[in-house]
Amino acid sequence: GGFDFYGLSSKMVKCAALALVYPLTHLINECIHTSFFPSALKIAEVVPLHKKGDFDDMSHYRPINKLPVFSKIFEKAINRQIKHHFEDNDLFAAEQFGFRSGKSTEQAILSFSKFVSNGFEENKYVAASMVDVSKCFDCVPHDILLAKLPKYSFSENAVNLVRSYLENRMQLVRIGDKVSQVTMLERLSVVQGSVLGPTLFLIFSNDLPQCSPNRTIMFADDSTLLTVDNNLLDLKRKTDESVASICEWFHSNRLAVNDSKTEQMFFGLRDLSGLETNPDKIRTL
Repeated sequence: GGFDFYGLSSKMVKCAALALVYPLTHLINECIHTSFFPSALKIAEVVPLHKKGDFDDMSHYRPINKLPVFSKIFEKAINRQIKHHFEDNDLFAAEQFGFRSGKSTEQAILSFSKFVSNGFEENKYVAASMVDVSKCFDCVPHDILLAKLPKYSFSENAVNLVRSYLENRMQLVRIGDKVSQVTMLERLSVVQGSVLGPTLFLIFSNDLPQCSPNRTIMFADDSTLLTVDNNLLDLKRKTDESVASICEWFHSNRLAVNDSKTEQMFFGLRDLSGLETNPDKIRTL
């Protein structure tokens, strides 16, 4: 809601839709054809939103990223084509339930429950490791993301369009009537609050399930690793190996695992008292 950096709102654009549709369509087609995303649409206005606690503590604020209204229109056109390409060619990892049409948290939970239930039916132990990554969306390296695109049949022009969208982004901070200077951003992030951001993150993390032989369930940037075995020691070994594999994936993709928020759960119809865990590394629930 509200107005963007240029004083425009989505309501204003909707009111002028009939007058704008043809010139906008022409501009969007030209941008796609020339692999160019306009610099004027890459300025984000950040508004700090207080969550709770001390007003002088910056960690108690959530930054709200407000993008130009026309940026979102351009992004929707590009995003629609990318998602159609992935969905029509079945390129998205089946383990990913976030930001996808026809997928939901309910389906992710059902998949989790079914895995545990199947383990119980076979009288086996089951382990779940919930891996948390610090500021995942804000830390996606552009070079790694762009290098992955050709693997999914992105043409050179398509890669260059995504590069143009990501690079040379700027932001300013607004607090009340005070506005900071415009600053250039680092080559990180899939742009919080954007239309394209979630889809680009799905592509970036699409090969994550391949790093572990065990079952993975993903919902956006949340990853749960599932292992099953009829022996507690073997279950623990498999679980540790699975966590090590996914941590290596995050490390090689220059993302940091948040150990303090990474947790494990163990399930079984039999006695679990023989299970030894490492509480200094990963908290066991």
